[in-house]
Amino acid sequence: MDFKLTIVIPTKDRRNILQESLVHLANATYHVSVEILVINDGGELSDLGIDDLQIIPNEGLGVASARNTGVRNSQSGLILFMDDDIWLTKEAIDHILIFHKERPNSALNINWIYPESLADALESTSFGRYLQCHGFTSLKGWNRSSVWYEQSLFETHGITSQNLSMRKTTFNKVGGYNQQFPFAGFEDHEFSARLRSNNIKIFIDSSVMTYHNECDRQEIGNWLERKYRSGITRKVGVEMGFSELEIHYSWYKKMILILILVFAPILKLMAVNCLTNRNKALDFISFRIIGVLLAASIYRGYSTSYKK
Repeated sequence: MDFKLTIVIPTKDRRNILQESLVHLANATYHVSVEILVINDGGELSDLGIDDLQIIPNEGLGVASARNTGVRNSQSGLILFMDDDIWLTKEAIDHILIFHKERPNSALNINWIYPESLADALESTSFGRYLQCHGFTSLKGWNRSSVWYEQSLFETHGITSQNLSMRKTTFNKVGGYNQQFPFAGFEDHEFSARLRSNNIKIFIDSSVMTYHNECDRQEIGNWLERKYRSGITRKVGVEMGFSELEIHYSWYKKMILILILVFAPILKLMAVNCLTNRNKALDFISFRIIGVLLAASIYRGYSTSYKK
């Protein structure tokens, strides 16, 4: 079959989340010829209830490897990387196809926010309000260190692989994702640098919306573990020569962060007691607790000697 688009979806032990995303994907792509490759980095995964779907095993090799595996198995000239918790729309698919027809030597991120139901649920806890306050619930928030234009297509400095599209020739030109990164995190930073060094323009289209359904990741312990893994990938990036990622810790700050890690279980318990309280007047307490736990989790990952 002559596919117009290959959609590569790395996944690991999130069956229910993946199934919901696939339902949205089916509704978004009914009008075009696409192949859907689910790259399974976790346990057994079968019978997802979606036709014309390939499940390719990649157990334990990491998200960078999963994306590379997807491209190697693709049959179209246009690739869309999609996280397993992204809800795509028909409008987004149409924009992607038109964009890459007009700009062949480019990479594209489509805008995203949390679904309305999840955004509403976040309002009921201090942790949820912390995520909203600090920009964790939208692409605009994640992109706060760079330029942002509303309802526009604009060039940017780096990519996020949550929904990222490019021609297969572009992907192969830069050599794919670096598989030295053990987890999701700063592999995007390194990949962005190689895109730029190969004169490939990176764009965000803020006028088209997709949805990021992280409803299974709204527990503080789970969230902090992800930040710990992010700290590991940041250190991997530093060891590759990306000095801009380096974090300098004074001995004084190290001692404080180590103490925070020692008392982390108590601080988490304190945080949960605040977080389950709907009283926004307590946010100033819980926000501070979450902030120090976040800093300590990143430090724990950054100071870990990790060998894949």
